[in-house]
Amino acid sequence: IIVTLRNPEDNCLSLYYFSQSAEGYQESFEDFYKLFLAGRVCFGSFWKQVLSYWNERHRLNTIFIKYKDMKNDLPGVIKTVANFLGKSITEDQLTKLTELLSFESMKNNPTVNYHESLQYMLV
Repeated sequence: IIVTLRNPEDNCLSLYYFSQSAEGYQESFEDFYKLFLAGRVCFGSFWKQVLSYWNERHRLNTIFIKYKDMKNDLPGVIKTVANFLGKSITEDQLTKLTELLSFESMKNNPTVNYHESLQYMLV
């Protein structure tokens, strides 16, 4: 299990902007923040999700990755995950993975960018 953790404040703000891109979504940030704290947002309770994985942290098949580490040192995180999976990667593979997994690449990849289906998630 590979778990990505993000600061709850950053998570809330990012989810707010993600939600704002849905057609017709007009909640104020203050109202959205209250919904976030109550776990009434499109992906459910942040706290419940984190706690469910945190309770499994002692298992050998679980690793926690911080979102900020991915932003600050993506190649290092890729190496850590590869090691966790028992895989070795070459420098060429690391370079290619770093390009493919960059924020900009993911943002522009329709197979991982949920903006097209966002309107259905917020119903």
